Amino acid sequence: MQAIKKEKGCEKKVAFLQQMLEAHRTLRHDFMNDLQVILGYLQMGQEDKARDYVRKAAASLEGFHSLARIKLPALQSLLTCFLTSLHNERVFFAVEIEDDLGAWEEDDIILTRLLQKLLTVLGEEIPEKNLKTRLQVTGGPSVYIEVFSPKSASVGKVLGAVCRLQKKFRGRFALLVKKEEENLILLEIIKRKA
Repeated sequence: MQAIKKEKGCEKKVAFLQQMLEAHRTLRHDFMNDLQVILGYLQMGQEDKARDYVRKAAASLEGFHSLARIKLPALQSLLTCFLTSLHNERVFFAVEIEDDLGAWEEDDIILTRLLQKLLTVLGEEIPEKNLKTRLQVTGGPSVYIEVFSPKSASVGKVLGAVCRLQKKFRGRFALLVKKEEENLILLEIIKRKA
């Protein structure tokens, strides 16, 4: 029985590493394409277009830049994969990092699992442009997630996921709904003291 659990654990780790490799390939591919476009503009003598394209390319990578501050490798990897998977819908998922989450280091894996389950639900709704989400890390024992949707059904799906996650992770974290309106939810994940 324990051997089966170990094998499933290994399979999950390999799947996560495959997602990371895919994210890396996608980012590298996008970067190479950007360089080709910039080179093309420069070769045609269109410096203004090249400059504008550089600004646009840099802006599209801004979300990834803030992730570099996170000291939690599993969480940083998860958020990198998630942002990469959104492609052109990145505008619907904002990440604001004001703290490196160093206080959460011993909880990296479990916090990552919680957010992975929540991001799975969000990831189903974002490409349909049903949700706009902001993940905010302000320091201390809390992480905030704000979810806005023009469709109350999408908000309902997120709330359903939150209820399931509250039960599953109640020993390590408190997952609170701080604000709930028809089209807006503000979640707070609080680290419980050991």
